[in-house]
Amino acid sequence: MIHWIYLSLAIIFEGAGTIMMKLSKGGENIIATILIGVFYIICFGWLTVALKGIPLNIAYAIWCGVGIIIATSAGYLIFGEALSGLKVLAIIMIVGGVALLNYASS
Repeated sequence: MIHWIYLSLAIIFEGAGTIMMKLSKGGENIIATILIGVFYIICFGWLTVALKGIPLNIAYAIWCGVGIIIATSAGYLIFGEALSGLKVLAIIMIVGGVALLNYASS
């Protein structure tokens, strides 16, 4: 169970790092640029520990899928980016794919 907490922490820091990429304005905002590296180092540290108890294919699929949801949500809620029905459908398909992969591994 603890490995799922580690994976959750990895996902949170990956999402934070991705948001910092947008806030860095292509490297112009030095604090956000530094935080990208900090957050991703922490993210990969937690992901590495999570992989001790979660199969790679499951952990990576969840990490990527939830990361996409975080990035899309942040784009819409924080940065005012468009969110179409097609984008929502794509996210639903990603979540479905992750669920199917998890089911297939059981």
